[in-house]
Amino acid sequence: MIISINMYRPTACYFPIFLIVFGLIFTITCAISIFIHVKDIKNKYTYIIASILGIIITIVCFISPSVVSLANGGIYLLTEKEEDAIEVSGTIEDFAYPSQRVTTFKGKYANSSLPFGVDVVIDGETYFMPYIEGFYKEEIVVIKYLPKSKFILSIDTLD
Repeated sequence: MIISINMYRPTACYFPIFLIVFGLIFTITCAISIFIHVKDIKNKYTYIIASILGIIITIVCFISPSVVSLANGGIYLLTEKEEDAIEVSGTIEDFAYPSQRVTTFKGKYANSSLPFGVDVVIDGETYFMPYIEGFYKEEIVVIKYLPKSKFILSIDTLD
């Protein structure tokens, strides 16, 4: 199975960056509006509470998952190329679905029933891929992965 780096970039890199920028703009706008408009509003406490709740919801829903996604390898996709990939072989020890590393990676790929990505543990190292259908624990595989982000570009069973 071959996976293009361009499949990872939008959901694990570009989309989180967009959400962080959007979230920061919204948060800064709410914070500034509290200090500018609070003097003119009759019900100051309701306005302040609503603005603070908006800031908290933005941080929890937009910024935090995006930062986690970027911190767990997504940011490296800005500089990594398919030519940088390393090939190794090993035994699949475990896989975790949904992925705990890349929380913003969503979407169905190759008719997979697993839409959130999978963390695959091969010989003690954790790698990420969009789906794991057709592969099983204790199976010996050859993978090609990006060294910094640990995103799998290809995986095949070793005959």
